[in-house]
Amino acid sequence: MKYDREIYKVLVEAGETGIPLQKLSRHVYNACNSLFYPVELSEVHNYIISFVQRNSGSPASPIERMSQRGVYRLNPNANSTSELKLQFARYEANTEEPLLKIKDGSLMLPFE
Repeated sequence: MKYDREIYKVLVEAGETGIPLQKLSRHVYNACNSLFYPVELSEVHNYIISFVQRNSGSPASPIERMSQRGVYRLNPNANSTSELKLQFARYEANTEEPLLKIKDGSLMLPFE
């Protein structure tokens, strides 16, 4: 689902300090909500809660719970986490280039 990718993207940006679930929900909601595909914040929040619970159970899980209640981060000891960081780093490096290189072929009008 599209939410999964956004969750991992926000967790990568949060870094070692982690991010509270409320802020994670808000970021994913803002990234996925649009005029033509509206989503409910409660729907996104419930999905994120279940996603985090599924992916943070064991020490090898990609997401780990921090010492503060409700704060999560990517598990630095998991192999899949380092792959995610590299994947998003490559994605961000490619997005800095313009998607389309359009040559301006318009004519200049003389000023009188």
